[in-house]
Formats: sequence, structure tokens, C-alpha cells
Amino acid sequence: MTWQECRDTSLQKLFQCYNGPDEDEATLRYLAAMPAAANEGIALLCAARPLRGVAELPEGTLEADLGSLAADYGGMGQPEVFCTGGGRLSRVEGWALLGGRMLQLPQGVPGRVLVGYDRTPPRLKDPKPEDRLELAEDAAVLLPLYIASQLYKDEDLGLATLYRNEFELGLDRLTAPPPGVAGDRFVSTSGWCGGAKGGERHGGAFYHSGLARPQGAEGGPIFGGGPDQRPQKRGPVPKPQRTEYDPGCAGQSAQMHGL
Repeated sequence: MTWQECRDTSLQKLFQCYNGPDEDEATLRYLAAMPAAANEGIALLCAARPLRGVAELPEGTLEADLGSLAADYGGMGQPEVFCTGGGRLSRVEGWALLGGRMLQLPQGVPGRVLVGYDRTPPRLKDPKPEDRLELAEDAAVLLPLYIASQLYKDEDLGLATLYRNEFELGLDRLTAPPPGVAGDRFVSTSGWCGGAKGGERHGGAFYHSGLARPQGAEGGPIFGGGPDQRPQKRGPVPKPQRTEYDPGCAGQSAQMHGL
């Protein structure tokens, strides 16, 4: 959404008959107050749906101040620390964050380190009509509601409250972006997995590097772990023992009960 679209939508909520970019005396005072109200709305939207950035650390880094590496650093938010060693992104374990910005990494992390963080909300200073808002589309459509709710308080408090309630309802439905996910990978060097060397595990399942085979066949996916956890063959089921009827026992039982 551009600033022109956001501005026109806000004016349409303030003036139902507004249908163009013409600026007159009735709209100039609203247009002058819009950037400040928009900055408030953008801050609320970014709190519900943070804008994410990525800071890059060179190989061998053990400690870094994320606030000095990224000018728009606003906190780590959802933890995302990955390294590029081995030609693929892998999650880094054993790191620590001090004071919300001082990152300490363990020794031996291969490759560069990529750290995801929450960006500070962008601010509108002197927006041009063609400037695009740095918001996701489902968040940007809520901004005119907030602007109208703030600018129309003196004119119609009931309508301003209605617009604010619609904004809050949309704000509650915004969800944060999902965190980065790294799938695990295991390569068997001893040959126990799949019956030959080169067996691999992806996401907890073991696969042989050859052609796909039916479930349970040699080289097929094996869930669990070592060979001792594979299904074992069951022996013959024992036959139930047969109990013979003894008339003498039945007579003794009848005499004990007075029959």
C-alpha cells in the first residue's frame, strides 16, 4: 500500500463523499495530522507483526553487539541463530544473549553466522504519495482505521470509537511470522542403516541413499534408532490348556453348599 492509498482511504472514512486527491480547506488540517497518527498505528501494528531483519557475523565471531551491527535493531524477538558451515544453514546451539543485544557464541561454529531480529518500526517524516508502507498487506489495510479513529475524536466520538474497535479487532487477528526451521540430516558411516553405507536421516526418518524401497524392506525408512529397536519376529502362540471336567469335584461342591 502506498501513502497515497492510505491517505485517500483515511479521508474516505472521514468524509464519505470524498472521491479524489483534491485538497481543500476541509481536508488540509486532517492531512497535516495524518503522519503522526500513522506513526502511532505503525508502531502498534509492528508490535503485533514485527518486521524482521538479518544481521551477518563473520566466521570466528564469539561476541557481537547486535545493536551496533544493525541500525534498525529493535530486539531479537523470535530467536533465530544459524550458521552457513557445510554449504547449508544449520541452527546454532549454546549461544547466549545479554541485555537484549550482546550475543555470545560458542567456539567452533562453522561459517558465517546469521541472526534474525525485530526491526524498529519505520517512521513517516515527510511521506511522498508514491512511497510504499513497509507493512504486510494484511497489516497495512488496518492503518487507515487507526488514523480515522484518532483524527475524528473531536468531530464524532462514536464513529471514532467504532473505527478504533475495528482496528483492534484486526490487530488481534494478526499473527507473527513463523520462525526459521532447520531440518536435521544424518549420514550412516557404519552401514547399519539401510544395510549399506550412505544411509541418511531427514526429519527423524532414516533413508538409504539408493532407490526407494517399500516400508520395512531393506534400505527403507526406519523410525526409532538402532537395530535393537527394529520389529522382532514373534514366536508361535502357545495353545490354551484344556481343563477336564471331574464329576467328583462337582458333587463335593454341591454338598458344601447344601444342595
